[in-house]
Amino acid sequence: MIKKKERLNQIKEAADSLFAQMPYTEIAITTITDKLIWSRANLYKYVTTKEEIFLKISAMLTLSADEAYKLQLNALMFAATKIR
Repeated sequence: MIKKKERLNQIKEAADSLFAQMPYTEIAITTITDKLIWSRANLYKYVTTKEEIFLKISAMLTLSADEAYKLQLNALMFAATKIR
């Protein structure tokens, strides 16, 4: 059985791909289920709206940006110690 986290990742990946290809307003839950080849009922086990999916993707990207910032800051601090 596929775990919930894996299913959510599949949903985010499919929706992210669609958001990159189409305007947000043209994407519906059925657009996402068609991409996943799932029924709407199956998708509704994990999320209820495209807005919820969009927010999950946004949160993931924000976290990634924050992690990237911390890595860059650490690299700069390390480089600064080498200069002294």
